[in-house]
Amino acid sequence: ADTADELVRAELAGLSLAPVRERDRLVETVLAYAATGSVADVAARLYCHRNTVRSRLQRFAELTGRDVTVPTDAAVVLLAIQASGDHGRRPA
Repeated sequence: ADTADELVRAELAGLSLAPVRERDRLVETVLAYAATGSVADVAARLYCHRNTVRSRLQRFAELTGRDVTVPTDAAVVLLAIQASGDHGRRPA
């Protein structure tokens, strides 16, 4: 539990700077990107433009320091999201 809490703090703390609605959209976008690996597929899944997806992924990177388009960063972020309990926000 202590390791999981530390992982969440270390990797996702920057998200606290964003309003809740933005944070939810960023996590939703990251999870959708992790599931598909495709900006176009995420855009279709979330009913938004590809540039919106790119902007959200970039904003996530700005806030967390992790670029989820890089596999090693994505792995760390997904573990942190799982540990935080936000994994339930996975898009349909």
